[in-house]
Amino acid sequence: SEYCLQVLATVSGDPPLTEIILYDAAVHQIPNVLDYIYCKRLRLHADTAVPLRFLAQFLGIKVLFKKVMDFIGTNLSLTTITSYLRDATLLKDEKLLGMAARHVARNILHVTPLHPLLQTASLDIWGRVLSSPGIVSDERRLHASLLTAAILKIHQDELTIPVLQQ
Repeated sequence: SEYCLQVLATVSGDPPLTEIILYDAAVHQIPNVLDYIYCKRLRLHADTAVPLRFLAQFLGIKVLFKKVMDFIGTNLSLTTITSYLRDATLLKDEKLLGMAARHVARNILHVTPLHPLLQTASLDIWGRVLSSPGIVSDERRLHASLLTAAILKIHQDELTIPVLQQ
């Protein structure tokens, strides 16, 4: 991978050592990455996709990155959105957070006040949903207002003047 070539070119010492610090979610997917590299086997589902995307990007494994992104593109739904939001938030994956927010905005009329998404989404993510171009009609804006009331109730203990001014 690009990462390994870069490390090998810059490592020094006797013996040469490199220390890598990763999030736990990504560490748990290293065996999956090795299975892919050596055996062309990949366990890919909503709970593994974001950490695998992170590792593929970090390690510079372009083929794996593309495979994971293709999977996410077809698998992202209101059923799987909570897994993607949870892991993308944990791994600080801004691109996936944006993708997820746009997906929710496009499908806002199918989100109910009891949808698990509202329990998972932070106020920051919900702000991204509301500012997404997917909420264009009056019907969508009205439904988004109803959901905003529900998410504010869920996060009522976090509400402070600075948070509300964001």
